[in-house]
Amino acid sequence: METELIVTFLAWFLGGFVNIITGIGGNLVALPVMLLALDFTVAAVVSCVIGALLGVMLVLRFYRFADARSVLLLSLGALPGLVAGVLCLKYLPIFWLEIFLGCVLIAFVVWEYFLERKGESQPASAPAQEETTDSGGRAKGKTSMLLGWGSISGLFSGVVGLGGIPLAVCVYLNRWDKNVARGILGAFFVFSVGLATGLDVLAGLVTESVVHHSLAGIPGMLLGTLAGLPVAGRIPQRLFQRCLLVMVLLGAFSLLARAFLQS
Repeated sequence: METELIVTFLAWFLGGFVNIITGIGGNLVALPVMLLALDFTVAAVVSCVIGALLGVMLVLRFYRFADARSVLLLSLGALPGLVAGVLCLKYLPIFWLEIFLGCVLIAFVVWEYFLERKGESQPASAPAQEETTDSGGRAKGKTSMLLGWGSISGLFSGVVGLGGIPLAVCVYLNRWDKNVARGILGAFFVFSVGLATGLDVLAGLVTESVVHHSLAGIPGMLLGTLAGLPVAGRIPQRLFQRCLLVMVLLGAFSLLARAFLQS
């Protein structure tokens, strides 16, 4: 038991460190590490509990950059997306869903990598991309776009439990300022992961083992977050964008690995 608690602590130290820098990825990093020692159900519920707290940490640090309109529209879009995801999970084979989504994400990362390389080879006088934050630093975004990305996030949450990956794509494509992105993502995850945690409580999934491992993981998450704060403050916008692509790629590999390991 002590070894399992140490693994949980270390997993969430890494998760907290990554999450404060990129605004996503805490669960994506911590869950595979926890699975080295824990049952999947326990690890997944612990991820929901601590994932909601990760959102709170982002909000506490970056709340002044968050755009309430963007958070609201993403959250509203996530609800029908979640329903659609659950229906897909019910009627479609999970193996092929994970393979398809993983391949789409890899194709996206490869495409964006080559576009970026092509852009680096262009003359310095090439027109700059349109800014997607206003003069106050808040995110620009059409209502339909934000609702759409929220729905895709909900769909991913319902099907494979990785709702943060589509939002990483959203942030990357819209070139949101790193602090704006962290504030919006943190507030969104407080809503979405908090809702999932509440459903876990109602379903009786928050067992004594979940409580023990959550209590072991929370200090690790707090220390990891504190360790990552100086990096989060100094990371250049360009590197932040690349970190988002790395998170998307990790999500893709996670889906493919799950598909083949569970088949």
